[in-house]
Amino acid sequence: MQKKKTHITNILRINRRTNSRAKLFALQLLAFIASAASAFAQVASPSNWLYPDGNTEATRLNRFPSKPQSLDSFRVKWAISEISGDVRPLIGNIVNNEKINQSFRYAPNEIAAVVSGRIAIVDATGNLHKLNDYIPYIKDITVLLDTTERDPFKFNPAGSNAHHVMGIETIEMKSPDGMSHAFLAGFDKDADTAKLLRRLTLDLRDYAPNSYANIKPVIGRLSINSGLDYSVFSVVNCASPTNKDVNNELPYFRGITEFVTRSSSPSYPMPDIKDVKNNRFHLPGDVGFATPSIAGVNGRSMIALPYYAFHDDFGESITIKNPNNSTVLNGNTPYLAIFDVSTNSTLPVFPPRDLSSLVNGTKPQIRPYFVNTRDRNTIYNNFILIAEEYLGRDGSFGTPRLHLLNMNGDTLTFINKEENSPPFTSKKKNHQWSIAIGNVDGSHTNTWDDYFPNNPGNEIIVTETTRDFAVPQSRLYVMRYYSGESQVKPYPPDEKLFPFDTICTQRINGWVAAVNDIDGDPSGKDEVILVDGSSLYVLQMNDYMSYKFRSSIPFDTIYTATFKNQIISNVSVADLEGDGLNDIIVTTQDSTYLIGIDIHNVIKVTSPKDSTLTEMISYCVGDTISIVWQNVVKTNNHIDILFQATEGTTKVGDPIIIEQNFLNTADTTIYNYCISSKMKGLTGYFIVQQSNDPENIFDYTSIVKIDNPTAEITIDNEDELFVGKDMMLSGKLQCISTLELQYSSDMGDTWLTIDTVTASEDGG
Repeated sequence: MQKKKTHITNILRINRRTNSRAKLFALQLLAFIASAASAFAQVASPSNWLYPDGNTEATRLNRFPSKPQSLDSFRVKWAISEISGDVRPLIGNIVNNEKINQSFRYAPNEIAAVVSGRIAIVDATGNLHKLNDYIPYIKDITVLLDTTERDPFKFNPAGSNAHHVMGIETIEMKSPDGMSHAFLAGFDKDADTAKLLRRLTLDLRDYAPNSYANIKPVIGRLSINSGLDYSVFSVVNCASPTNKDVNNELPYFRGITEFVTRSSSPSYPMPDIKDVKNNRFHLPGDVGFATPSIAGVNGRSMIALPYYAFHDDFGESITIKNPNNSTVLNGNTPYLAIFDVSTNSTLPVFPPRDLSSLVNGTKPQIRPYFVNTRDRNTIYNNFILIAEEYLGRDGSFGTPRLHLLNMNGDTLTFINKEENSPPFTSKKKNHQWSIAIGNVDGSHTNTWDDYFPNNPGNEIIVTETTRDFAVPQSRLYVMRYYSGESQVKPYPPDEKLFPFDTICTQRINGWVAAVNDIDGDPSGKDEVILVDGSSLYVLQMNDYMSYKFRSSIPFDTIYTATFKNQIISNVSVADLEGDGLNDIIVTTQDSTYLIGIDIHNVIKVTSPKDSTLTEMISYCVGDTISIVWQNVVKTNNHIDILFQATEGTTKVGDPIIIEQNFLNTADTTIYNYCISSKMKGLTGYFIVQQSNDPENIFDYTSIVKIDNPTAEITIDNEDELFVGKDMMLSGKLQCISTLELQYSSDMGDTWLTIDTVTASEDGG
């Protein structure tokens, strides 16, 4: 396999705008500045996975459907152990590779993850690029940034030539100088490895002795002030502050801030990129335990932070007063905190909302999600879903609920039952929620009026089991919001659904890991991918009118994969190879696996390849022919080698089996075949094909000829022979190395060898 190395472009790529001031984004390695102005990124597949939970909203949906494909043909295409463990790989156009096959619509994407202090990048063919030098304290890649856009929510279904840059989260550590850091990294073609481009530095000396924090880059855009500057918004968290007496108003930093990298800034190392201090917003609670939800609504970029009112040594009396707007927040209060990062200021969309009246337990963990799910009564489709969660420890106890709010932060689900619009309440205590969205009921033709009218757009998909905590007897819920007249349930009789309620539910273990229309069939249904320990399931909802759905079996399992003795830590969906067919990328404690349909023509025979019908290479029985092929993608499969006899261009008879189930793992393989006697006299070509998919994955050699052994001998002095006279022989030998001269005096009954003739190099 050839590793496809392409230039880092501008490490980030040329802006497609015509504005000359915005032609080049400044985050580039110093060594590449001169060549950046003429380099463009490949158009990679837009079916990617740029955030840990799939999309900006953290709702695990890859909204780009696959071309039609049968999941019955899915298999593990390759595995790589260098990305493994409790990691969450991201997938995008990082290396800027060329198309794997020129018939593909897109260039491929790459997989990237932080593993043990190094950035591992694996391309679509399964090749691992060289690991970079160890970088202390880096934790995860939290976002892949398109550095050419002011609108981070821009979606182009035709593909994008964005060259993605990695936002690197750091662990929380206490440095001697009171600084904490995060990084931006790109791919360096010449070194064939990831390389740091910028260090984002947060000065925390004012918060001493709590002068430490973990920094999580979450979204970026071209600055609204300059076409050349770039803003990176980051969540800042201090997990365990220890002293409340240092500063009564700001004893530590938890919240959000903005880093602006200037066009005039040199590349890393030094100088560092500082944050905009006036754009810091402080919160008392823990905001670092999960990925925020981010949405673009009506031209506004909004970030909803996870929130846990966790006090450590401060007790319940701690308050935080923001210096920029005098907002005072209490450390014992659960808040809904949503920020607008569309302007020069990082401001709350509305003042942090006290959720004490909504929660039912102590120390709830609050996870807000922006959900795009249509109310078919009003055709409104932007909402805030609040997952009220409890850890079952550290004083966090209660009954988990799901609350729905409008974009103004007003609740649509009320605790007061008289409102007849309650939140969704779990039947279990102390657990978290896995939240996703997707159009699981598909086309509008899938309907069962009046009981199950088709829900337009996305549904909310929920499991009680999460990536971190398994819940016994957990269920999968499909939910919708409908503000119109109450909908009648088919059973029990005379009951009605609440406005925020389940369409269907099914008992099944596991957590929802990803959602995508991965089979691309005409139904338009998104499939739900669940993980249960070492097993992966792809579920598809049955039609409302089907017997199964009416028999309380709303989902069918259409694909299953089990990774024996391994635990699945992460699943994503992306078109890795650029062929338009989405793949499933599974990470376990052991390896990362690519699951999907094999791309065709990934075996490339390179020898023998230099003959034609008129100029064929000739071989003899007993000669060794070297059949050489390359594997375009990483493989651990087996191949068969056959010989197909021909007359001209017409096949003759069935192929002759040369080798079966030959282990095929190397990038380039040489198979040496000693030609057997069964091949003599034949003309044809050798076929190299994958054992389990010979119709789609194969290649063949050029035409070769296996000559018959022949001898053309004449006696040059036949008329002059007598006893004692030398006999002169001449002629040509083909596929014969030695010739015995024998004599018979009894008409061939017995023969006496009188001499041995060795053929000359030219066959004479």
